[in-house]
Order: sequence, then structure tokens, then C-alpha cells
Amino acid sequence: MKKIFKSSVLILLLNVALQTSAQDVAYNDMKNVPYIKPLKTKVIVNKSLEDGKYTYDNSIHKVIVEIEEDSYIEFYPKGEYIKAKMVWLSENEYELEIVDINKKNLPFKVGDKLTTTIQRNRGKRYYYESVYEDRSWTGKLTKIIEKK
Repeated sequence: MKKIFKSSVLILLLNVALQTSAQDVAYNDMKNVPYIKPLKTKVIVNKSLEDGKYTYDNSIHKVIVEIEEDSYIEFYPKGEYIKAKMVWLSENEYELEIVDINKKNLPFKVGDKLTTTIQRNRGKRYYYESVYEDRSWTGKLTKIIEKK
């Protein structure tokens, strides 16, 4: 009986040692594998805003907004603009990442991100709230041209 017990303990210790060694090898091999970002798994189908042209008033003048797929561009007078990458987070919420900007007196710069939530819509009017860092504001987009 002692012989069987010693053999069982020896086999158990060898098994633990082999498993630990195998885990170390696997871990060390994984350190050299480059990180691969996971694919975006959530696809938003019913977005609040469709591709097309919109307008909003910023208290000084009207701003034209063009949305096409993942592109968002605001056009201001005198050739000023803001271009952003648009990523939908849900049916009523999207994130804009500024990719190019030619507009004075704004707190944004290339790489900045802001989040907008469509609060409600009435016909061609879309009421929203935008958040950038510790600031938030509300507004209204009005659809002027549908994308065909």
C-alpha cells in the first residue's frame, strides 16, 4: 500500500510539474505574438440620422452638415470646416473623432472625440445633446437633402 501511495504521489508531482512547465512555455510564446485588436462586433442598422445633408444654427449663422457612411463634415462660411470620423454606438448615439479642422475659436483639435445623443426627432428635425470633455450643449439638426 505504501508503494502504491508513493507511486501515486510521484505521478501527481510529475503531472503538476509538466503542466506548470507547459503553461510557462505557452505564456512565453504568447509574449512574442503581436496584439490584434478585436473586430467590431456590434453593427448598428437603424441609425437615427441617415446619410444626407442637414443644417443647424450656431447663433451666428447656419452650418451645413454632410453625413455619408462614417464621414461627418461641417461647412462654415469663408471656407471653414470640421471633418470627423463618425462611429455609431447605438441607434441614437454616435461618437465623432476630429480628423481635420479649419475653424477658428473652437476648443477642438485633430484627434479629439465628442459624443452626441439624438434625444428625439420630429419629422425632419433631430434634437441632440453633445458632450465634449466636461462641456455639453444641445441643438437641433434639420434634414435638407436626402442621400439617394
